[in-house]
Amino acid sequence: MDLVPDVLPVLGHADDEVVALVLRSVARRAGSEAVARHRPGAPDGLAALHRATRMPG
Repeated sequence: MDLVPDVLPVLGHADDEVVALVLRSVARRAGSEAVARHRPGAPDGLAALHRATRMPG
């Protein structure tokens, strides 16, 4: 999801960081079980998500 185009030197990349932090916060607050229930995909992808968000899993 790109809120500000990356052609704008600073703001274009800063919004990517904000989106990543918000998604991390949402995943951590929802918890491992909720994320596993609603996330399609392979188990190794879910494990990578747990590592990236530092969520116990």
